[in-house]
Amino acid sequence: MNLFRISVLVFTLALVAGTIVHIRLQNWHCAYRINQLYDKHQRLQREYWQSRLELARYQSPDHLLERLKELKLPLQGFGLPDQEKTETTKPSKDKPTAKPSAKQPSATPHPTAKPKSTR
Repeated sequence: MNLFRISVLVFTLALVAGTIVHIRLQNWHCAYRINQLYDKHQRLQREYWQSRLELARYQSPDHLLERLKELKLPLQGFGLPDQEKTETTKPSKDKPTAKPSAKQPSATPHPTAKPKSTR
């Protein structure tokens, strides 16, 4: 009986030791995966910010004006330096131009319909 207890005790200790080794190996594996994912996250974050900086550079007004000059495209708008003014379109003779209305808007608002009260 004494031999049986010793063998059960040794088997139990071996099982506990094997479980501890397995848990340690899983812990190391998880730590390795976490480090890999963290490195990938850092790389992707770096690429993201590089893309954001490149996009900001492409959207800057100086770069846009330079690109428009390079492509020889006219640009219309307010406050743009060194741009030729475009000719205003003349009204055609076929269509009459709109004349400003002689009526002045009334100072009092138009009456609105009131809901009927039901009693």
